[in-house]
Amino acid sequence: AKTPRTDIDLQITLDSILTVETLIELAEPQNRNLMQGIQMLTLLVPVLINFLAEPAKLRTLPKYQRHLHEQALQWLMKIGPKYPQEFKTLMGQTLELRQKLEAAIRSQQQSINIANKANELQMRGGLAKPQKPTIKLKTDFSNFQ
Repeated sequence: AKTPRTDIDLQITLDSILTVETLIELAEPQNRNLMQGIQMLTLLVPVLINFLAEPAKLRTLPKYQRHLHEQALQWLMKIGPKYPQEFKTLMGQTLELRQKLEAAIRSQQQSINIANKANELQMRGGLAKPQKPTIKLKTDFSNFQ
C-alpha cells in the first residue's frame, strides 16, 4: 500500500518489497544480460520511487508513510551501487523517476546537514557556557568605571 495506515499495512508492504528484492538477487547474474537485469529492476525501482514523498510534505506525513518513505529511500540507495549499470540505464529512461529520487536524496542530505550543525552548536554551546567563579568576591565591582 502506498499509504499504509497501520503497522500491519506497513509490514505487509515492506515484506512484499523484500520478497521482490530477494527474487532479483536470486536470479543468477550469469544467466541474464543487461536488458534482463533492467527488466527485473523495472519491477522494483518504480514502486520504491513512488513510495517517496515530496520533500515539502515529508514532515506532515503520518508516521507509517514517513517510515515507508525512509525505507524506500534506503533500499534505492542500496540498489544503485549493487546494480550500477542496470540502475543507471533505468534512471536514464525515466526522467520523472530520476527527478523524484534526486529530490528525495537532496532532502535527506539537507536534513542530515541540519542535524549535524545542530549537534555541533549544541556541543559548542555546552562548552562555551561560563563557569561560576571558584572564588567569591566580597566587594561588588558592578559600578566600577
